[in-house]
Amino acid sequence: MKKKQETQQFNMTYAQLMQLGDKAVILITRDTAELATFGVDAATKTFIANKTQDLKDMPTDEELEATVTDLTEKKDDKAEEVKVAVRGIMVRAKNAFGEQTGNFRRFGSKGMDEMTDGQLYRCGKRVARVAETFLADLAPKGLTQAIIDALKTTNNQFDDKIDLQDDAKRQRDIATAARIRLGNNLYAKIAEVCDYGKEYWATRNEAKYNDYVIYDVPPAPPVPPVNP
Repeated sequence: MKKKQETQQFNMTYAQLMQLGDKAVILITRDTAELATFGVDAATKTFIANKTQDLKDMPTDEELEATVTDLTEKKDDKAEEVKVAVRGIMVRAKNAFGEQTGNFRRFGSKGMDEMTDGQLYRCGKRVARVAETFLADLAPKGLTQAIIDALKTTNNQFDDKIDLQDDAKRQRDIATAARIRLGNNLYAKIAEVCDYGKEYWATRNEAKYNDYVIYDVPPAPPVPPVNP
């Protein structure tokens, strides 16, 4: 069964959450005695401080996305090199055998531009393999073993770049899940401390009460009177 994806439990950016974590540490330090009555202690402050720092140390999604984009571009560039190499062999096969022959169709390169990455990689392997079979027939058209070997090398490089792109995507997904989980844990602890702070200062000090308000919710708009 597929694991249920964790969802973000806080309505703010990660940058704002980091600032909130720093603020919570300051408030716990200031109101140590008052919050101690609710069980907020040095361990609570350390937890929030450490989790906030962990969040700051994590690579941002923008960084991870940029890595995926860079690897995708390199993979796409290599895919074009594979297509160029395949076309160089196919034009020789076309003029040696004719496009309607079984020998030409054995290469299986039709629709290459619409192929997925996996299909293109298999196409490159197939074209190289079949080209070696017909090397003697295609040699008069200029095909050499060196040309076939170059296709093999390029195709293997393409396969490597597919793997690198896939790995970067997985790493981004893993990091995203870890960031959400870390953010949720941090926010839950901050929200608990803020509940205690508001409870304590509610009837004692308005300014300090406001220090513990996480979301500044604007007042609801006035309801227009109902016409009799």
